[in-house]
This record gives sequence, C-alpha cells and structure tokens, in this order.
Amino acid sequence: MIKLSICIPTYNRSKYLENCLKSITTAKKRSNLNIEVCISDNNSEENLSPILKRYKKKIKIITNKNKKNIGVARNILKSVSMAKGDFVWILGNDDLVIPAAFEYLFKLFKEKSKVEFFYINSFNIEHTFIQKNKLPLDTSKINFQNFKRFSNYKISGDKNFFELINPFISFEFLLSMNLCVFRRKNWNRNLGAINKKNIQNKRIYSNFDNTAPHVKIWSQAFRNKKSYFFSKPLSANIHGPRSDDWGSYYPLVEGIRIPEALECYRKNGMTFLRYYFCKNYALRRFLPALYKMFFKKNYSGSEYIGIWKHIIKNLLYPSIYFFGLYFLIKRILNFRSRI
Repeated sequence: MIKLSICIPTYNRSKYLENCLKSITTAKKRSNLNIEVCISDNNSEENLSPILKRYKKKIKIITNKNKKNIGVARNILKSVSMAKGDFVWILGNDDLVIPAAFEYLFKLFKEKSKVEFFYINSFNIEHTFIQKNKLPLDTSKINFQNFKRFSNYKISGDKNFFELINPFISFEFLLSMNLCVFRRKNWNRNLGAINKKNIQNKRIYSNFDNTAPHVKIWSQAFRNKKSYFFSKPLSANIHGPRSDDWGSYYPLVEGIRIPEALECYRKNGMTFLRYYFCKNYALRRFLPALYKMFFKKNYSGSEYIGIWKHIIKNLLYPSIYFFGLYFLIKRILNFRSRI
C-alpha cells in the first residue's frame, strides 16, 4: 500500500527535475516508507524521457505528458489526480528532498496517525550555490544546516488547521505547496472548491484560482482538521529557477494574492480575530507592491487588479497607514538624494 505520493508538475527545466529525482532516490535508500512519484509534464519542449527512464529503474514513477500546455494550476491538479498514496506532497521540479526526509515522515505518519495535514519546514538555497556545484547534486554530501530556514518558528506540535495561518509560522500563509503534506482523500472530496472557469485561464496569476488552487482546496478540505507543524526542514527550495517564470509577478502575489488567501480561509471558518491580525500583517507590503506593479518596468500584474477596489477595502487595516507613511518618506528621501 502506497503511503506517500510525491507529485511533481513540471515544464522544461530537465536538469532541475533530475536534481529533484536524485534527491528523492537518495532519501528513499534510507527509509522503508512506501512512496511513488507522480510527474505531470505540461508539454515540455525539452525531452524528459531519458531522465524519467533512468530514474524509473530506481524508484516508482508514474508519468503523464499533456497533449498541450494546460497552464500551471491545472497541471498541479493533474499531478495530484495521478496519486494513489494516503498522503500527497507536491514539489516543484526545482525542489530537493533532504536525505532523512522519508525517515522523519515515516515516524510522523506512525506517531501522528490522526493528523490530516502536516506543515513541514524547508531550507532556502540561494541560486549561487547551485551555480558553484555540478547538477545533479549529491544531497548526502550537503550540510543543509548552512542554509536559512523558511520558517523560524521552532516549536513542533499539534495544531488546528487554521492555527497554521500565523505569520510567525508561515509569512505567506501556506501558498508554498512544497511545505505541506496532506491526506489525499480530503483533497479529492473538495475539488469542487475550485472555480472551473477561473482555472481554465492560462494567464498565470490572473486570478486567485489559477494562482493558488491548493489553498482553495485546503481551506475547505482541512478546516478544523487535526494538523501538525514540524519545525525540522525536510525539503529545500532553490531560489532562482522559478523566478524566471514568475519573478515579475511577485508584487502581485505578495500584495494581492496572499491577502486573498486569507479571505479564503475566513470564508471557510477562520476566526475574525485571526483573519484581521494576519491580513493586517500581510498588508504591510500592499502599497510597495502596488508601486512596483504600476511604476516599475520589471514587474507585471497591474492589468489583473482593480486598484481602487483593493485600496478602499484595505483602509480598515492600520498597517496600510504605517507602511504607507514609511513608504512615502522613503520615496521622498530617495528623491532628495538624487537632487
């Protein structure tokens, strides 16, 4: 019986996919955890077949290649639809699994058998490290403790799902898929949370459904379910490769989509006090994000939002005024320094 399905939606970046698969293979050697790897190729231009064929000899891999590119969000859903395991872990093709990951997960699944949703810490690896080392990396020889942790929250423990929505645990409020391991049956029962029309839109980040379909499903599937925060990182995210695809949209995600995630949690039962606290925290970057979207050439996303609609509905949050004042003073000082 398969306990864990690792789902990897992928498009091109074959060298990073191989890097990811090698890290999974290394971790599997140290654990008896029964796993499968589900890879959905979004009609890559690169030939992934040689890599997949090589690693199918080492670990159980199920593959799919879409006949056409169906967009990032729908490919995420496709990769999970291929899974057969009790639990699912969605990874980007540029993520790594640390060597001891499956040992820890095997223990967690056994000791926390009633937990439906695990939030698991991760390491952040700067792209400069990758540039200095030949891919695929041998993760057994990497000292991951040299890298920064995604979350600085150090106390592992049981939580209600909405207790994970906490800026001290997760500043991006579960938007990062690679940090979450969840029970598959709950996901499958709540696919109706997705707006079918919005998910069909292939313009990345143009709406919340095609930005964070997982949040739409999780917020409904795991509301008030037993969850667990594990402070020890079990994966590593490489900064750099994905930024080529979505870096120009980061202000849109940071300033608009993250607050929208909180609205999704509130709709599904998160308390008003938690919602207000978290949204006030999230909106500290709202005005700088708007400035980048509308006035900086390297950023995109302004065409997807109604600026006054968002400004008006956020006026009830103090951080708008404090950070607005800070942002204005900073702009004035920068302007004066140029005179």
